[in-house]
Parts: sequence; structure tokens; C-alpha cells
Amino acid sequence: MSAILPYQDLNREYTDRNESINGFGDATIMSWYKFKFYKKVDEEKSKLYTNVTREPSGHSLEIGLGAKLPTGKFEQVLTDRVNPGFQLGTGSLDGILGLAHSYGANKFGVNTSLTYYFKNENKNEYKFGNQFSYASNFFYAISKEKYMLLPFVGFSGNIYNKIKQYKEEVPNTDGNVFNGTLGAEITTKDFIFGANYTLPISHNLFGGNVTPKQAVSIYLNFNLNN
Repeated sequence: MSAILPYQDLNREYTDRNESINGFGDATIMSWYKFKFYKKVDEEKSKLYTNVTREPSGHSLEIGLGAKLPTGKFEQVLTDRVNPGFQLGTGSLDGILGLAHSYGANKFGVNTSLTYYFKNENKNEYKFGNQFSYASNFFYAISKEKYMLLPFVGFSGNIYNKIKQYKEEVPNTDGNVFNGTLGAEITTKDFIFGANYTLPISHNLFGGNVTPKQAVSIYLNFNLNN
């Protein structure tokens, strides 16, 4: 099980002014099931020994199912702006389906995730379009006595379907963005502390009327399964 409560500080620029909002966004609760894969057992060895330990292949696959809760503030007045997605939350209870693959060999590895968000209509009869997100990071593990440092580099992106208001599609509200990512994590048996920098490489959002900028994320994950 995993739970995330993001705090967001959002800014956007117009030709004559700047706007900013900040606060807690929509919380996410996910349940994950992990599949581990092992190397093929040598048949001759298995005949000689009754208890042969299977060697991990380094691959693992996780399937997640969860929900995004409407804990972030949704302001109807902001939907009339050029970018109606400039919100702390969607105001709706959404379903989430996730798939994650990890591979590690020696000190190198790669993590890849695919996530699909099934958006629902909120109380204002406003429905953000369904969203497909993807990310892949290549990391290098530096082991220390009490922690592990994992610098990583990779890419991520989002594909958005059109927004609907009063059951009708709003023009120029779909789009996509592709980002480069750079960051690092410090992991211990009790927590993970990380930070990453995201730089948009290519994008086409809201009919070309919106230009995403660089972003910095800082996160802290606690392990409650001791």
C-alpha cells in the first residue's frame, strides 16, 4: 500500500501579470501487487540437491490499483482562463491503474512506470480529461554503511484527453508534454528522501496556448512496514 499527499506551489505568467496558488493537492492511495522473477534453475543441480535456492533475475513487476481523492481545492472561476488545469485539485474522485517494472544489475538499474487516470465529473459538472502518464529513470546505486544514494536520469511525459463541461467537450483542452528528468534519492530501511528536476523538451498543450516550464519536486516517503 502507498499513500501520497502532495503540496504544490504553482505559478504562471501572463504578458501583464503573474498568478500563483499553493496548498495541498489531491491525495492518492494505491494498492500494489509485486511479481518477482528468478533465473532458471540448473536441472543437473536440482537433481543433486533437494533444496536449491532460486537466484533473483533482477526483474520485478508491480500492478497497482487505487484512487485519487478530491482533497485539493478546485476553483470554478479558474476554468474560464486559458489553462483551466491550473488547479490544486480536480474536485473529483478518480480511479488509477498503474504498472511498474524494475531491473537492477550490480550497481545499475532502470525503473519504468505507466499510469492511467480515469477522471470523473465533479460537483460543478466539470470533468478533466483522462490522463496517461509514463516515466523511465536510469539509476546508479552508491552503497554506504547506513544508506544508499541513487542518482538518476530519465524522461517522463503526460497525454491528456479533452475536458468536458456540462457533458460537452471543451475545445483545445487536450495535449501532451515530454520531459527530461534529473535527480537523486537517499534510501534507508525507514525512509526515502529524493528530489528531481524536470525540464519540458516538447509539448502541445491547450492548442499551443500554454507553455510548461521547468519544475522541481522534493519528496519524503516513510516505510511503515517494519
